[in-house]
Amino acid sequence: MTGLFLAISTFFASAGISPVHASAAAPSASSTLRADATPSTRVSVCRIDERVASLSVRRDAPSNPTTFSFPGVVSVVRASDARSVARALCALPLMPKGVFHCPSDIGPTYSLRFRAPTYSVTLVTLDPTGCEVVHGLPGIRWVATSPRFWRILGDAMHLHLAAQATFAGHVTNG
Repeated sequence: MTGLFLAISTFFASAGISPVHASAAAPSASSTLRADATPSTRVSVCRIDERVASLSVRRDAPSNPTTFSFPGVVSVVRASDARSVARALCALPLMPKGVFHCPSDIGPTYSLRFRAPTYSVTLVTLDPTGCEVVHGLPGIRWVATSPRFWRILGDAMHLHLAAQATFAGHVTNG
């Protein structure tokens, strides 16, 4: 049994993947694969972007009265569209280090649930307001300097000419 674990560990190490023994702590949002891959194992979409089959986009309620031009949950069932979103997310720059003075962050957040056969993909969350950060990928990513991302996500969701404002919504009075 030890020989098998060593062989699996060597295989994963050569692929740049760190195996974690089954008795290790609960899986985190990192891009680590366990050698005994189970449905509870989480992997970053950046590790498997070409295997993505679909995507579900869910908007979490903003803390202010806001209207949107699309439903709160949208399914992207065409694999090529879901993969385009995955590649665009993984191409986003890392959030720079330092002190930032971001606009007020009272808008919605979005949860992106990617699905890929035989993988459990880490949930990606993104914020179209405030500092416009993305969590759930290797490193915290920054979408504020990549306006094209919103168009790619909108195209996958069949939203016409989507931009950051489309996802931030329109604040209504009371």
